[in-house]
Amino acid sequence: MRVVGACSTPPPLVGSVLTLAPMMRLKAQAGRASFRGRRPTRSRELYVRLAHVRIKNFRAHSDTELPLPQLGCLIGENNAGKSSVLHAVQYVLEDKKLSAEDFRDPELPVSVELSIERIDEEDMRRVNETHRDRVRDMLRGGVLTIVRAQELDGKAESKYLKLGPSDPSWSQESLASTIKGKKGAQLRQAVVELLPPMDDALPAAPTQQHIKDAWNELVEQLPPEELEETPTAYPTGIAQSVKPLLSSVIYIEAVKDASIEAKSTGTSAFSKLLELLFNEVADQFSDINDQFHSWGSPQVVDT
Repeated sequence: MRVVGACSTPPPLVGSVLTLAPMMRLKAQAGRASFRGRRPTRSRELYVRLAHVRIKNFRAHSDTELPLPQLGCLIGENNAGKSSVLHAVQYVLEDKKLSAEDFRDPELPVSVELSIERIDEEDMRRVNETHRDRVRDMLRGGVLTIVRAQELDGKAESKYLKLGPSDPSWSQESLASTIKGKKGAQLRQAVVELLPPMDDALPAAPTQQHIKDAWNELVEQLPPEELEETPTAYPTGIAQSVKPLLSSVIYIEAVKDASIEAKSTGTSAFSKLLELLFNEVADQFSDINDQFHSWGSPQVVDT
């Protein structure tokens, strides 16, 4: 579980809290997932976790980068942007939309970049098997970085960071606009004019799939100094397949009377948080519970 809090100086009784519950290990069956029962005993250091956030043009933040520790607290003056960090994380993980008030500069887009690390093969089992290989190709060293951006009056869109050519002429967008509506020899000529190295990689009358395959092969051969991280659209049908790798969010607004919110019954955010915390430590007390159950009813022994 990851908990990040924000409070002013001096702090209220309880400041805003964002809890990012890690996805529990699930048993995949026919493309679906279900809880296996007792929480696995895998080391918590190996669980998927949010590692880093970068916020651009969102409320008080023009360009802010922050690490996300296991337990963190943001402290600062009022209107410094503490709660906005929590809302920015929500914006990415919950696919939220923005209003005009969220734009620091209305002429610029809002962009939030969120890195999720420690994704391994056990985590990949939660992804639909049909899309598993394509999602795996989106990772770099077990890290998936999501970028969600929106223009004022525009549509919010989530992409992922992918290593791609730094030369604009090699971009996927440039290639797509070049090949649109063309075929055969005309298609080949247009592509070679844009990217001369493609000449030796194409047949006389290529299809658009030939073009894309040749482009991918040549990009893979580019040296590291000619590559850069670029926000890239999810492959078709993959956006929902990524969801099982992401944390769920519980956001708790600042409250004056924590005793009401902290009751173990009900549906308050604090109640959900307490349940998550209990689940975190429940296995540590399983041996004690087993001992109590093994004693059963009191017994009388004659001496």
